[in-house]
Amino acid sequence: DACRFSHEQPATMWPPVQDDGPLAAVETGQAPVFALDVECVATGHKHHDRTVAQIGLVDSQLRVVLNLYVKPKAEVVSYLTPLTGLTEDLLEERGMPLEDATEILRQHLPPAAVLVGTSIGTDATWLGLQSPDDFASLLDLSALFRVWDPAKRRYMYFSQDHYAKVWLALTRPQGQSHDAVGDSIISMRLLHEFFRVRRDPARLASLQQMVLRNPREPSFAMLHPLFEGVCMGNRKLCQCGAPFFS
Repeated sequence: DACRFSHEQPATMWPPVQDDGPLAAVETGQAPVFALDVECVATGHKHHDRTVAQIGLVDSQLRVVLNLYVKPKAEVVSYLTPLTGLTEDLLEERGMPLEDATEILRQHLPPAAVLVGTSIGTDATWLGLQSPDDFASLLDLSALFRVWDPAKRRYMYFSQDHYAKVWLALTRPQGQSHDAVGDSIISMRLLHEFFRVRRDPARLASLQQMVLRNPREPSFAMLHPLFEGVCMGNRKLCQCGAPFFS
């Protein structure tokens, strides 16, 4: 068998079709699945100075389970409103302590829950969630949808918006901010679409080629490396010098 890292091998969706683990448990309905996402505000000027300000939780039927706003304890340097949609007035009116929000979240997560999202491990860490106490396992869309690029000889990772554009024909309107609930719904829709086509090699190959070839919209961090004095964490344009951990 040829090495899957061969330069001559066509681009491949990874991981391949598997019939064990949390992916199969979710697909067969043996495990409850929830899409989880958080939005953060900046509490400092470096790209890792963030605190949770919104939590969105959506079930497998795309029903909104939770839409919680969190009032940060620390002083907010920027609400990053064009990116997050969050404002001081919104968090003052609807925000609650993070401890209360995470307690409510835990009450809605069964022990067998599989949490899905883009870089879902980061969201779970932000919220202090741990397996097996708070959930059974994580399903990271970043890993599920990554694509091997034979020209660059490495896996390519893209934003949720880019995957949604290719896989769902869904484009975020220009100037529309993110939202934890809306992004959770997109995550669940992407998972459903993956299940729909994952055993169709020709369709998978077509989609992954489109992912590689379709032009990407510049991210907020690329357009605004520094926003309201806050570094947005673009690796190539980082202004604060803080380390990157992934």
